[in-house]
Amino acid sequence: MHSLTLFLILSVFFFTFPTPLGGGKAFGAAPVPDPGEPGPYAAGSISFGVPAPHRGGELIRVIVWYPVDKNLITSTTPRAIYPLNPILLPPALLALISTLWPGVDPAYRNVPPAGAFPLVVISHGYSSAGWFHLNYGARLASHGFVVATMTHPHENQFGCPGPFCLDPQVSRQHVFENRPKDISRVIDELLNRNNTSGDLLYNAIQIDKIYAVGHSLGGRTIVKAFSDGDTRIKGLISLDGAIRIDMLPDGTMSEDLMADQLAQVNIPVLLLSEEPCEPPLFNELPKCHEGGSVEQCTFPSPGGPLVCNTVEECLSPMRAQALIPTNPDLIIINRSDHGAAFSNSCEFFSVLAFLGVVISRPECAPSPEVIPFMDAHHLVNKYSVAFLKRLSGEWQYGKFFAPGNFLVNEPDAELIKTQPGNFESIEHMNAEFFCDQPGRQSFVD
Repeated sequence: MHSLTLFLILSVFFFTFPTPLGGGKAFGAAPVPDPGEPGPYAAGSISFGVPAPHRGGELIRVIVWYPVDKNLITSTTPRAIYPLNPILLPPALLALISTLWPGVDPAYRNVPPAGAFPLVVISHGYSSAGWFHLNYGARLASHGFVVATMTHPHENQFGCPGPFCLDPQVSRQHVFENRPKDISRVIDELLNRNNTSGDLLYNAIQIDKIYAVGHSLGGRTIVKAFSDGDTRIKGLISLDGAIRIDMLPDGTMSEDLMADQLAQVNIPVLLLSEEPCEPPLFNELPKCHEGGSVEQCTFPSPGGPLVCNTVEECLSPMRAQALIPTNPDLIIINRSDHGAAFSNSCEFFSVLAFLGVVISRPECAPSPEVIPFMDAHHLVNKYSVAFLKRLSGEWQYGKFFAPGNFLVNEPDAELIKTQPGNFESIEHMNAEFFCDQPGRQSFVD
């Protein structure tokens, strides 16, 4: 029998009748909860500023979600209002927006954590903000994680007269240099609170289980934080991360530098991505030129024109999978959009459009060419939770990464288990190498 056919049959069988790793009873075992649905906890939330010495003492705005015993939540428990938000709207209106968002899990104030849990820190995309991962943070907290999303200063709305404005006095080189340091500084602060008696987060974090998530430029940020030496980070999730190219100390962009950094990532990684070989209608990946200045990089607004002029420019998730030595899984969400699928931009803009503040975004409108953003969020949440659960020692969640699961249950997603390893240099990692191989399969033949 052909090896690929046998592999797929076995994958479907073991997804249908999973056996716990290390032995145990396969039949009659308790079913694994769907990680795409809300978890067993409620979500508490707290916001604060973290002074950043590498930024001259400026504050990094942080929102934290954490697991709470559902029995503590009553009709009078106050909802989270996210006072340190990245947009110039009053907290009361922001609280209203957070309750109007469809499918967003509620979060609450003034309630204690339900114990000690793994920590997840999130780095947003360029010109975005931490608040755009509200859905993701609250959902992960409901599954037993302390989740901290930060807003990197000077590339978003803080101190600006309108939405999505950037500080003209701060160079992109400054942005690239300081983002990874923000990650480490926020981890420092959270661990300090974890050790401070009387703090809401006292003894709430399992300090040996710290993970980082990055969207868009945040993908580069978390790789850089780890490769620069923050080995407290034990796992990474790239949400359509910009991990094709990085900045040399003089501000020059280099693909070789990013390749070297990816080759140093010796911890588990999950890559979630748009379709690299068939870029979607509203593709907003950052674009930087090899050998050019970081100041010449383009970071278009959501719904902007297609940035990838060639397929090669969109291949960063496949390159990363081939370069990272821990052989990460790559999950491609079909017909997905860089902003709408991997952040809460559509929920946010949909509510503001409903309130008459802004016009609706084209990538958020129903279209056969773009997956509904809530369907995309379900996939992103589901496989992020499953990956983090497995990484934290709950091995039964590994069943969700069986190829049979995707063949049977995920028509809107594709699981790629590995990439060919016979490339001579990154120059050979092009569309022909990844996309045009005869009989390209999602699985090892």
